[in-house]
Amino acid sequence: MGLAAPGREVTPLAPVRIIRKGVRRPRLRGLPHAPSLLPWHVYSTFKYPVEWTPTLRRRIRRRDRALCQVCKTPQALDRTHIHHINYDKRDCSPLNLLTVCEACHRSTNGQRHRWYRYLYGMMSERYPHLRLRRPRGGDVVVPGTREDDCWLEGSISAMNGVKEKH
Repeated sequence: MGLAAPGREVTPLAPVRIIRKGVRRPRLRGLPHAPSLLPWHVYSTFKYPVEWTPTLRRRIRRRDRALCQVCKTPQALDRTHIHHINYDKRDCSPLNLLTVCEACHRSTNGQRHRWYRYLYGMMSERYPHLRLRRPRGGDVVVPGTREDDCWLEGSISAMNGVKEKH
């Protein structure tokens, strides 16, 4: 990664890429905020992970009954958007995803810290038995679920109040 100054290590939070001529990523090393709350252009270049499937999006839309979770307006299933609460599209945990209409999705991309607190609090109230927490990385974690291939089924069954058999 050739844009680091000589003798300095390039970290994921170091500015390493020019977005537009003369505009660089903000200097982020040492700042006390979660990486998932960085400006949009930092994460907009990442591709969605393999977990981001039509099946996952359909499950989230059905879970939320195709209702915008911000303005509570009913939407057609194919007209709803899926929003990442922590703004990190690599985090496809069902507890990090919710259904929003197009207008609300546009508005949630401004004032990210405010929307993050509001939506995170809403999910915490909605699923109090899960005791959502925000670790240093900023990801929403479901305590007691395994982080292997079964994470999706475990999270969805927990949200629906179904106990898993071990």
